[in-house]
Amino acid sequence: INAEYMGAIFSYMRCNLDHISYRDAEHVYEPAEDSFLLIDSLEACRESFLLRPPRVCVEVGSGSGCIITSLALLLRSLRIPDPLYIAVDVNKHANELTQHTACLNGVHVEVVRSDLLSAFQTRLNGAVDVLIFNPPYVPTSNDEVGSTGIAAAWAGGKHGRVVLDRLLPSIPGVLSPSGLFFSRLCERESTRRNYQHTWQCRAEVSDCFGAACTQ
Repeated sequence: INAEYMGAIFSYMRCNLDHISYRDAEHVYEPAEDSFLLIDSLEACRESFLLRPPRVCVEVGSGSGCIITSLALLLRSLRIPDPLYIAVDVNKHANELTQHTACLNGVHVEVVRSDLLSAFQTRLNGAVDVLIFNPPYVPTSNDEVGSTGIAAAWAGGKHGRVVLDRLLPSIPGVLSPSGLFFSRLCERESTRRNYQHTWQCRAEVSDCFGAACTQ
C-alpha cells in the first residue's frame, strides 16, 4: 500500500497514527485494510448511532487502538456524549499502544488485558451497545492459537475460525437489546448461518466484510 493511499485512509478515519513505529510493528498488528473496512462499517452506522446513542463500546483485540479510537472520534463528531470505551487485548504491547493511540487523539479508553471477554464478561451482561472484533483469521494449526504476542492477531486455527467461534456464544449475553456487533468475517455465508443458529437472530453481513448483528 503506497504512502499516499495510507495518508488518505488515515485522514478519512480521523485518527492520528503517526506515533506507530517499526518497533511497535514487531509486537502489534499494524492497521491494515481489514481495520479500515471495519471503520467503514462503523461510519455506515452513523444514523443508527444518532437514533440510539451508544453508552458502552467494547473492542476485543484492539491491537493498535485505531478502530476504537476512530469510533470515539466518529461519535464525538456526531455530538454524541462520550460513552464508556473499553479496549481488550491479550497482548501487553497492544494494551500499551492502544492507550497511546487513544491519548494522542484526545480519547479516554479503559484498556484491559484479557483473553477475549473472560476478565469481565459477567459485569458487561446486557450492557454493550457496540462490540467490535477483528478476529485472527489466517488458517493455522490449532497449536498456534493462544499466543499472547503478535501471533494472537493472525493465528486463526483450523479454517481461520477458532477464535471467532470461541467468542460467538458469549455475544448475546453482553449485547444490550439494541446492541450492534461489528466483525471482519471469513466464509461469510457459513458465518451468517452460525450467527443465526447461535443467537437465533438476524445477521446482516456486508460486502465489505463488516457485520452488524442485532439481537
